[in-house]
Amino acid sequence: MCALITAGIAYAFTDFGRVTRNYMGAVINREPREEIVKQRHEFLKQRNVVRNVAMLLLFISSAVLEASFLQATLGKMVCGIKVVRYDGSPIGLGSSLFRNGLKPIIGSLSLLWQVVRQRLPMQHDEWTNTYVIPRWWSYETAML
Repeated sequence: MCALITAGIAYAFTDFGRVTRNYMGAVINREPREEIVKQRHEFLKQRNVVRNVAMLLLFISSAVLEASFLQATLGKMVCGIKVVRYDGSPIGLGSSLFRNGLKPIIGSLSLLWQVVRQRLPMQHDEWTNTYVIPRWWSYETAML
């Protein structure tokens, strides 16, 4: 959910719509190859800007939301889960930045590792001493 919102924000504040229309217009109107290549190059540059801005906004918003009193991103809130430290307390901004920074680096490897180990928590949670638990759990509930 955060990804869609951040991509929308990035799209709104860049020139991507105009560049996309120019590129598609050049292709549809069968303009000369040189013009299509020029428009495609501009389109790919703008696409990369939108992607990079969206990823940066997603990283920052995820870290801030998990470190806030909400303890969850929008998707986690919808699923009814939150992120806590091993002792049940909220995670800080530093831990949240580190946790979210590890996700793209070890994402698929972490999922594969879970299949091999067949236990939780995920690798990035283990390295940052955090758990993802149901929102209604408290530390006392988890320790029973």
